[in-house]
Amino acid sequence: MSVEADLPTSETRLSGKLSDFVSSHGVYHGRVPKPATIAAVKVVDYDRDWPQMFQRLREQIWPSLRDAAVAIEHVGSTSITGMAAKPVIDVDIVIASGANRPVVRGRLQTLGYKHRGNLGIDDREAFAPTNDQPAHHLYVCLQNSLCTSKPHCSPGLSSNASISSHGLFHPEEATG
Repeated sequence: MSVEADLPTSETRLSGKLSDFVSSHGVYHGRVPKPATIAAVKVVDYDRDWPQMFQRLREQIWPSLRDAAVAIEHVGSTSITGMAAKPVIDVDIVIASGANRPVVRGRLQTLGYKHRGNLGIDDREAFAPTNDQPAHHLYVCLQNSLCTSKPHCSPGLSSNASISSHGLFHPEEATG
């Protein structure tokens, strides 16, 4: 199974005539977000190689961070056995203290990762991988923060993945 859909690549709070007005008049000035662009999102059947891809990434990163991080976790939909997903591995590096951020950031940059900021989520730092690595998102998350309660950011931690996986195979127990 492969599903493609056009989805916004960034959050937008504008719609309809207001969006058209802002676009045509260039009224951004940092106060109003630019309209989202559209990109194809590809969802594929579960790939049995995803856990090994994560493990290889972990083995490349962990030796540099073992004294500054609590854990490196495979999170997100690719971490759930049997679930279709975008073929992009989500990796969380969990740190115990914000004081460790500069050390972790520097070491990741030494490994070739580009720091992207928090991308709008407090207590999380995003990093872009080099082109010669498998497709993945890498985040540094502060343990026990709001970030670690999000589906893509786990406190260490695979509880979110386990809950999601359980709900996937037992929908009658899901509550909403």
